[in-house]
Order: sequence, then structure tokens, then C-alpha cells
Amino acid sequence: MISILNVLNKISCGLDVHKSFIVAVVIDNTKEEKYTKKFGTMPCELKELKEWVLSYKCTSVAMESTGKYWIPVYNILENSSIDLTLGNSREIKNMPGRKTDFNDAVWIAKIHSHGLIPKSFIPPLEIRELRELTRYRRKLIQAKSTEKNRVNNCLTISNIMLDNVVTDVFGKSGNNIIDLILKDEKINIDTLSNITYGQVKKKGEEILKSIDSAISSNTKEKMKLLYGHIKTIDEMLDTINELIDEKTKKYKKEIELLITIPGVQKRSAEEIIAEIGIDMNQFEDSDHLASWAGLSPGNNRSANTIKSSRTCEGNAYIKRILAECSLGASKEKKSYLGAKYWTLKSKRGTPKAITAISRVIIVSIWHMLSKKENFSKVDRETYQKTIAEKNEKKMIKQLQKLGYKVEK
Repeated sequence: MISILNVLNKISCGLDVHKSFIVAVVIDNTKEEKYTKKFGTMPCELKELKEWVLSYKCTSVAMESTGKYWIPVYNILENSSIDLTLGNSREIKNMPGRKTDFNDAVWIAKIHSHGLIPKSFIPPLEIRELRELTRYRRKLIQAKSTEKNRVNNCLTISNIMLDNVVTDVFGKSGNNIIDLILKDEKINIDTLSNITYGQVKKKGEEILKSIDSAISSNTKEKMKLLYGHIKTIDEMLDTINELIDEKTKKYKKEIELLITIPGVQKRSAEEIIAEIGIDMNQFEDSDHLASWAGLSPGNNRSANTIKSSRTCEGNAYIKRILAECSLGASKEKKSYLGAKYWTLKSKRGTPKAITAISRVIIVSIWHMLSKKENFSKVDRETYQKTIAEKNEKKMIKQLQKLGYKVEK
């Protein structure tokens, strides 16, 4: 079938990338010749690969995105005259029963020569570096939450129910109380009044009842280690936030645009830019961006049978960020996004409401970054009025279909 298709790349190269080696195949459609060679993955060997590809006057290379192994190859070939295509593994399927590394490379080169491998979105190096930092910051925050849960478990198994009285056990007051417990110091009402603040200061008697228990020496040592780890994570977060602030200085205008969206805060805006960049020309339109993010309905239809149309797979990181922004927007009930969220939640449930609002946000982001405009805020009353008008038109049409004459 491929032989009857137009050849878009007269000389193309396919790379079958592995951890310790790469199989490269160059196909010259003008001479109907094929060249193959196996390379290692050391930096000097990757440079040799680049020179070998260019020696055949090949400037179009395709490879499959296999784990993290494609990244070193991409880094070497990126800043050269080579047009590099990174294909999704689902788009590059070899013929069954013909599975070898050489055949895989030949297959990639063949289909790439006919332009049958869609390019995966790879942001510029600066955005990729920012992405590494924002993703690692998220991992650190998750690690901190995990350690806090372990501290709470230590308190629970020791019959200390401080979290039943104090809203934030890891706030200033809660930390002071736990610090005294770990030091085996005697705690009374006067001591609590000196180390607690705000509303916690009024709960002295309740706090004394909640901590009236002994902690084993083993649990105390474990809690000290946990608090030490939390402190280390906080220091790491301070450092990584400084690095991210430095990296995002040039994207100040874009961040200011994004935080005009209800539910989007500075940290979320930084993460969004780290995932999609600021150049919306990478995506054909807002629907393509939504599809890349996994926020478009699937399309699975054959004859008269319509199968599952659940949202397609996409970038899991941006999907999670937008879900958090959607929940943040839901708290602003007077805004358009907040009103829309609660309307959808009552009809379709929470997960579908979050997905719908996430799609509205990502579509808005595409238009905002393309036109450099703020988010157009619509209040709840305007939104409800628009919905009422749509419902009115819909009901009038239904009545007219039934033969009724409607006069307004």
C-alpha cells in the first residue's frame, strides 16, 4: 500500500532507539538504496550517528518515543540541519511477525518517507528546562504531603487526637505543640497560651484532652526523622521556587494573562506554560490543544454503532493542573466558570463537570496566548440569562414541531 503513496521525503532515516544501542536505517528513494548501521548511546557515538546521517545528505529523521531513551538522541540532533520527527508508539506499528530491530528501523524510515508519522509536540529547550523544575516541584510537594500523613499516623496510633481540635496540625500552633510533646516537656494551660495563636489559643482545655497520652520512644524518634525530612523538603522547595522565578521572568506577561482566569494561580500558570509553552502556533487551533491535553471526546464509530466516546488520552500533567484549576474556579460561584461548574455538576456529576471546565480553560488559554488578551469574565447572572434564552429557543422549536403557534 505504501508504494503507491507519494514520497514526501526523498531521503529519510529511521531510528530504532534502545537504552544501550540505536539501529539507524537511511532510505534513498531516488536511488532505491538502503543503508544501515548500529550505534552506541555514548555522547561521542551519538555525534557519530549525526555525522553518518548527514553524510548521506539526509535531513529528515524519525524515531519512536521510547521511555526517556529518545531524549539524548533528540538533544544531539536538535540543533543541526536535521528535521527531527518524534512519533508516538501507537502511530508506529510494524507488521506482525516481522519484529527485529533492523525491521523496526526500516519500517520507521519507510513510513516517514511518505509523511505518515505525525510529529509529537516538543517545546523549545527553555520550556523543557522549566518543565523539569515545575514537575519536580510537584513531586516534592507530594512527598511533603506523604510525610505529613505519616506524622498524623504516628499521632493517631499514640492516641493523640490533636487533629480533631486543631484545623492545621502543621501550622505554627500545631508545630509548637508537637515540638513540646517530642521534648517530653510538661504542657498546661499557661504553656499553651504562650505557644498558640488565633482561634487555637481559645481551645486550651480541648487540646489538653486530645494530647493526654504517651508516645513511645520509637515513635518519637520516627517523628523526629519525619520532621527533619519535611524541613529538608521545605528548603528544597525554596530553592526550586527561586529557580522557577528566574526561569519565568521572561514569561511575566503570559503569567499575568493566565491568572486572570478564575481558579488559576501563579504556580498553576507557571506549570501551564511549562507544559504547553507560549507559542500557540505549535497547535493548529484550540481544539487541537484540547485534544493534546486529553480533553476532547473520543471518536469510535463504525456503521450505525457508536462505541465509547470517553475523553482521549493526553498529557497527564496538564490534565491534572487544569483539574485543580477547575476546582478552584468552582469556588468563585459568581463567575462564569463557577456557575457553569455547578450547573454541570448537578446534571452530570463532579468528574464530568471538572473535565468540561478544564476544556473551557485550555481553549481559553489558546486564544489568550494567541491574541495576548485577558480572560473575558462573564458574571453568573449573564451566564444564567444566556442559558435561559437558549432553553427558551429550544422549547419554542419543539412546540412549533408539534404544530403549535408560539407568540412572544
